[in-house]
Amino acid sequence: MASSVASAATITQTFSYGPAYTDWSNGYVFNQFNTAFGTLNSVTVQSSGVLNTMGAAFTDNSIQAETLTSFQETFLAGLTGPSATNLTSSTALPGMGPVILGPLGSGNNSASQSVSNVAFNLGSDTYYTSLNAYEGLGSVTFTGTAQASDSFFGDSNIDWTATTQATETVTLVYDYSPTSAPEPVSAVLSGSGLALLAVWRRKRLARAGNPR
Repeated sequence: MASSVASAATITQTFSYGPAYTDWSNGYVFNQFNTAFGTLNSVTVQSSGVLNTMGAAFTDNSIQAETLTSFQETFLAGLTGPSATNLTSSTALPGMGPVILGPLGSGNNSASQSVSNVAFNLGSDTYYTSLNAYEGLGSVTFTGTAQASDSFFGDSNIDWTATTQATETVTLVYDYSPTSAPEPVSAVLSGSGLALLAVWRRKRLARAGNPR
């Protein structure tokens, strides 16, 4: 029986989380690939997002000025899941310093910095073998994490604070060969057979009515 040639197709699912204050962990639940659609060839997972952060430093020293030597924040993102998925990303956000603060009452006892829409990219992985975890009628889960760490150097009377919000977008792509749809070859052959039978029957009747 002849069958049509199946061309490759894809199913794409995308989920986002955030903006949410770090540190956080979030599960992304995707539908498994229904094998009734065809044969799963590969699975690609990718992740990226954006950051928004604000840092501030201040002094309550009323006698002398204080020095903020440097303030730096680093953002760490991760994504784990089936097929030993372990995507990671480290992003150093723009720092602050050196800054002279104080003394208290001078009108210059604080400093702040806001950074918006800093992109981060965890990249992507594509898997071609051991795809059983992605096949079925259930779900498959990936876990995303976001952590921010700060490093501060300066005089002891300087206090500092920082807040970071992160938004992550995770995409899962199934590449598959659709189930082939049979061409109506059998039906065509069957119809031809019926036509030949009808012709043969007419000839037989003609001979029966007009014997030689």
